Amino acid sequence: MQKHIILKTMAEKPLSIMNGVMKMIYNQNYEGCISVEYEGDDDEFEGITSSVRLIKRYL
Repeated sequence: MQKHIILKTMAEKPLSIMNGVMKMIYNQNYEGCISVEYEGDDDEFEGITSSVRLIKRYL
């Protein structure tokens, strides 16, 4: 059974949320896909999408 992680954030420190998601994946052995919805500036979004690509390598 696949689990899906959907991250929707308007947080000031979105990358700290991504770190939390990484830990959650590591601890729970998530498989599947991650979707990111983010409202904020483009530089931060690029950082999040880079983190998502990194996470997907671990799935």
